[in-house]
Amino acid sequence: MDQQFVYFLGAGASCEAMPLVRDFPKGLEDFQNCLRDHFKKYGTLTLDLDKSLSWLIEQSRSHQSIDTFAKKLFYKNDIENLDILKAVLSCFFVHLQFTRPVDRRYDGFLASILQKDKNNEVKIPKNIHILTWNYDTQLEKALYGFCDNSEVVLSEIFGHNKITHLNGYCGTLLNNPREPSPDFTKTLKAMDSKEAIDYVIKLYEDFLYTGSFGANIKFAWE
Repeated sequence: MDQQFVYFLGAGASCEAMPLVRDFPKGLEDFQNCLRDHFKKYGTLTLDLDKSLSWLIEQSRSHQSIDTFAKKLFYKNDIENLDILKAVLSCFFVHLQFTRPVDRRYDGFLASILQKDKNNEVKIPKNIHILTWNYDTQLEKALYGFCDNSEVVLSEIFGHNKITHLNGYCGTLLNNPREPSPDFTKTLKAMDSKEAIDYVIKLYEDFLYTGSFGANIKFAWE
């Protein structure tokens, strides 16, 4: 039997593309400014998301981390505000991933482990498993850079359970572990600023108002 290898990716694993926890307040402020600029240019309704961003920015400054605040909401059984927190955080990360290149270290990591099978398809070796604490999908986005066949990428990510997000991940909810929502592949690609803002506004509304799906961030302690 092949030796099994497990890689643990913790805080800072995506720091070339995603902010560290200590930088969340500034990152959320920048995101809010993008929303407000978008509203001035295009008049797209962002008031609910803007209000929720102001709330989360304030809370992130008065707590050690957003995770700490989320845990407080969880223990108080304040599910409504916990859902808002997750929706805002998810939209924040999705927007960053649309508008920034992938952290280069993920490219280097995948280049060192990926293989091609007999059908010439890119694969994560069967004896490698990856656990990550991070909400972002930098690893999945990097994999998409090695193989832009979304079906193969999704199969590698979800079909074989090679990548496990211990705190969930930004973007749309999986219907089940082997059936990602059709929108998920959009979060692996780049978009210009207008497209990205339009997308996250709709995503926020879907998370909280349409009932189609919820934010897929789910903290390990839940």
